[in-house]
Amino acid sequence: MVAPWSPPGQEPSMTIAYAFRPLLTAGMLALSLPALAQPSAQTTIREEQVVKVDGRAEVWRLSWIGPVKPFCGPDSGDDVITMPCSGFAYGEQGRLVLSRTLPGGQLDDRLDLSPLFAGSDLTDHEGNAVLPRWPILDEDTHRLVADDATLAAEIRARPPVAVIKLVDYDRDRKAQEFLIQTDVQPGGKRFYVAVGVNRTTGRLDWLRSAARPDRPLVLNWAAWQALAKGAQNIDVVRWDCGDHGSEVLETYRLSVNAGRIDVRLRTFACADAGGNGGLQQEEPY
Repeated sequence: MVAPWSPPGQEPSMTIAYAFRPLLTAGMLALSLPALAQPSAQTTIREEQVVKVDGRAEVWRLSWIGPVKPFCGPDSGDDVITMPCSGFAYGEQGRLVLSRTLPGGQLDDRLDLSPLFAGSDLTDHEGNAVLPRWPILDEDTHRLVADDATLAAEIRARPPVAVIKLVDYDRDRKAQEFLIQTDVQPGGKRFYVAVGVNRTTGRLDWLRSAARPDRPLVLNWAAWQALAKGAQNIDVVRWDCGDHGSEVLETYRLSVNAGRIDVRLRTFACADAGGNGGLQQEEPY
């Protein structure tokens, strides 16, 4: 039998100090990112925080390089409450870069995040990265359905969604990773990659499993929260029996310790009389 995992009600407490600055004037990083942007490319800081890394205060920035376009934007009407926009409502798309700047303003590291979206099922993202820009509220639903002409302006006046929420997902005792949603699948299932400092190289990177270091580790929200809690041989449901006609149950078998993440994708038969059937397949993930 597979024991279900209930994700915690909130993220683990953070041990880093940070300051949230949502959106600054374009062009501030143009001289700092010559390799990523042409001289004429506009750079817009989406978010920046001061982060403690090994006792040193660094500035981490998420920046758009070049044009920024809406994705499930405030003018999209009630499309934003449909499955393809789940997690991305009132969003933006473009070339997205994460950078680290040392005290004194020296650029120390940078990572292009757009490739994380290359294999996603998102429509109309044009090969770009996508981030939610403004939060969607419960009361928006009926106003979107009613085509409320005043809603879009109200949405744009809201504080932006914070993205850099640092947590210790690989349990190396350093809260230096945050989640970026990279995909949404039928039923509004959201999938994420954890981005942060690689414990071996000390450089910006995405987390990978021990079995598949060749690719980013993509998991659902519940699985990432299980890792943050120190999962040891815990099964988290990836796809349930009967979900969109599924005839199998898929789970992640998770373990994490001191920076090593072990994941196995397990497939079970769906029992006719409730519960789980036998294990059909198990493979490194």
